[in-house]
Amino acid sequence: MMRDLPSKIEQVWAALAARASVARRPIIFTAAVVLLEGLFLSVRQHPEIFQNLDWHPIGLIALVITPAMVVLGALEFQLMARGLGSRQNMTRALHVTVVGTAVNLLPIPGAMMTRVTALKLQGASVKSGGLLTLLIGILWLGTALLLGGLGPLLVGQSLIGMALLLAGIAVTAVAGLLIRQIVKSAAIVFSLLAVRVVAVALDGLRVYLALKAIGFDIGLAYAMLFTLASAFGSALSVIPAGLGIRELFSGGLAPLVGIPAAAGFVAAFVIRLTDLAVIFGAALLLGFRGDTVRRAPDQ
Repeated sequence: MMRDLPSKIEQVWAALAARASVARRPIIFTAAVVLLEGLFLSVRQHPEIFQNLDWHPIGLIALVITPAMVVLGALEFQLMARGLGSRQNMTRALHVTVVGTAVNLLPIPGAMMTRVTALKLQGASVKSGGLLTLLIGILWLGTALLLGGLGPLLVGQSLIGMALLLAGIAVTAVAGLLIRQIVKSAAIVFSLLAVRVVAVALDGLRVYLALKAIGFDIGLAYAMLFTLASAFGSALSVIPAGLGIRELFSGGLAPLVGIPAAAGFVAAFVIRLTDLAVIFGAALLLGFRGDTVRRAPDQ
């Protein structure tokens, strides 16, 4: 039964993608309106949020955390390629990661399409490349649930922490087992898991720093809960870069850690703006060329 799951997932994903492509434009417009309306309401309710903005944490996010996450994304792509029987050098993997993230801002699931295209150029089938990319997204969700549950547990909220932790263990285990059916070795599966755990931890750190920048210090343990917003936002590829989803989700989580919903919303928005600056800066630095994924990667 487990061996049939990859094909089942692929069929469901193809059906959802076909339906989503029809509705993307009105969804994108609605998401943009929700994002701007949420930002307006947040600032109106708490005008002090931007009055005493601390640029030091934002600088740390832009210069250290987000670039480190880009490198981790490239390393993850290298591991994916190796698992499918080929190799990617770091420069090309960085190109694929940066271009995929930038293209993801367009009304297409850019990051997924860029990775699948690059893997196909190395000989992987669209089926295996697409399925592995999808499963990496599920692994991301599982690790976000794991670390998101550890935070509440560390500060004494055992019920919500244990629920998230158990869900994270289940999702991560299923994703890992399915990935193992595609890649060549268990070592690659554990390496992918390790990379994803570090990436999620860094995501929690930048949430902590973004909240601190707007005047809210909730501690790193609580900040890990907000990594769920990034994971769910990324999962909704019908909306470019999870536009508005991460902000709304963060706003909904904020009262659980004792801060206003506006603080969670604005912190996620600050991270989005920082990501935009870093990604497009990296695209210019690496040479954002249309032939990035069309050329066969170095062996």
